[in-house]
Amino acid sequence: MLSQVQAAAEAQFNGNLYLSWGEAPPWGLTFRHGRLAWAWASNHRLRRWRRLLGPEHRDVVAQSPRLGFASTTPVWEYETLRALVSTGQLGRGAALELMRQNMTEILFEIVQGLCTTGAAPQLRSQTFKLEQPLKFFSPSELFVDVAQAWGNWCQAQLQAYSPMAAPCLYQPEKLKALVSEASYQNLHQLLQGQYALRELAAVMNQNLLSLSQTLASYERRCLIRFQPLPEPLIRENCTGSLSSASPFSTNTFSASNSPALPTGSNRVSLPLAGSPASCPTPSHASNPLAVRASSQVPLVLCIDDSEIICQRLGKIVTAAGYRYASLCNPLMALQQVLETQPSLIFLDLIMPIIGGHELCGQIRRVSGLGKIPIVVLTSNDGLVERVRLKVAGSDGFLAKPICDDAILKVLARYCGAAAA
Repeated sequence: MLSQVQAAAEAQFNGNLYLSWGEAPPWGLTFRHGRLAWAWASNHRLRRWRRLLGPEHRDVVAQSPRLGFASTTPVWEYETLRALVSTGQLGRGAALELMRQNMTEILFEIVQGLCTTGAAPQLRSQTFKLEQPLKFFSPSELFVDVAQAWGNWCQAQLQAYSPMAAPCLYQPEKLKALVSEASYQNLHQLLQGQYALRELAAVMNQNLLSLSQTLASYERRCLIRFQPLPEPLIRENCTGSLSSASPFSTNTFSASNSPALPTGSNRVSLPLAGSPASCPTPSHASNPLAVRASSQVPLVLCIDDSEIICQRLGKIVTAAGYRYASLCNPLMALQQVLETQPSLIFLDLIMPIIGGHELCGQIRRVSGLGKIPIVVLTSNDGLVERVRLKVAGSDGFLAKPICDDAILKVLARYCGAAAA
């Protein structure tokens, strides 16, 4: 997937790139001259659109169907947004912030699917030219933010929880005994399987990450359950536009299985619940790359988009008696580091979407990962690169092509003697 996005950027692609896993509805990325202009998920587009515009723009939401884009373009939200800006109904700054937030959300969901399924998505492209875009966004810039958000999500042990999942009360009486009466009344109203985590975070005035972590702890105590959002009444076809079988009328828009969120709710204080042994933690999608630290033998992790480099380094490391793991997808790096807690990381400098500088900095910002040695593999052995890598938090670097003796010296320095 990353290589396809990178290729689209380098080719200055104009059009849509569709991604899907199995029978799931696709996600779409809209490019203009190789830069991202919009993104969407086929499921629940209307309710996402409503939430992003916010309650202060309810009149804008109501007018969206009348602008006529829904049945004619796969990026009807974007065209509606552009029309609202051109007519002065929405400020340009607010529109650009909405665009960035929307694309960050969609890319996060794509990354989550990529990392938790362990499978590459099905890809197809559609060429068309988006007229008069409000702004272009660099894919690399957006993916850096998304990778950091995904790393934080993984650190909070939320890999198995989609931000678009809907929590629902399961044992309300037990939950009532845990929280205040006022908090319980709010939760009883909101946790009915009708609202996604993203929507709840907005209406409860809470940070999405902390709210999700708390509600996940409630699920581990079997107080609540998570379920998919109800299917929308309005169906969307695979191109992203709305199906002609479901007219995009004002009435169906306002009632499209997307109940209006309560407004004016106060911040709800929720105590973090423990996870007793009697109620097992929900099973997370298996990661074939994960190597659990069940042995005292140091684990060496290589992050490089070249399978040849990973295989070559693996032979050297395992022959020296160390455990070894590798991955070619930098978006999975933070999750992999958190799961395996390696003794040493070899990190490629130049990779698609996220380079070694950004990834090194992200690893260093995660609590508990700051002391893991990171050695960068690079073919650019200049002074400027050395300074940048040092500032990013790397412990050293090795020139490519890799040499057995140099690798063994690094292993001895940072990992000590391997078990016989």
